[in-house]
Amino acid sequence: MTAFYQAIGLASNKEGPFVEVRALVDTGATFTLVPRNVLQRLGVSPDSTMEFETADGRVIQREVAEAVVRIDGTANTTKIIFGDEGTEALLGVHTLEAFLLAADPVNERLVPVRGLLKASRICHCEPFEYVQDKLREAISTPLYPRVTEIASASGLAMTVSRLLSNH
Repeated sequence: MTAFYQAIGLASNKEGPFVEVRALVDTGATFTLVPRNVLQRLGVSPDSTMEFETADGRVIQREVAEAVVRIDGTANTTKIIFGDEGTEALLGVHTLEAFLLAADPVNERLVPVRGLLKASRICHCEPFEYVQDKLREAISTPLYPRVTEIASASGLAMTVSRLLSNH
């Protein structure tokens, strides 16, 4: 998957002032992470500490707070992790979901998605129907072998197989 960046604004409240930050879109990160000095400059103070598992399997504790993120003119309150000095800002999945956005790694952009209001026990559709539709829209032919390989590794081989055969 291609890594790409998104310009975001950060503030302690919706009125601002906002500071622009270049954040790596990271769907492997639960919350958005911003260096501590940026948050402190905005007057954002930690309100709790949470545990996070890193990519290498370590479990670490980080301070978190509510702050305002602005993407393409829309501002929402979201949970922010206080990163170490000099760390790269990460735009996490919790923030993306708050904006009803998803990462499109092929075109290196954020795309709007429909919010879900379904309970799986009452839904009469396939569990991955919505995801299948989005994949069908986004996947190009050269990616089929890689998608199939990833799907096999994650246990979604049959779902992706059906998707690709219908494409």
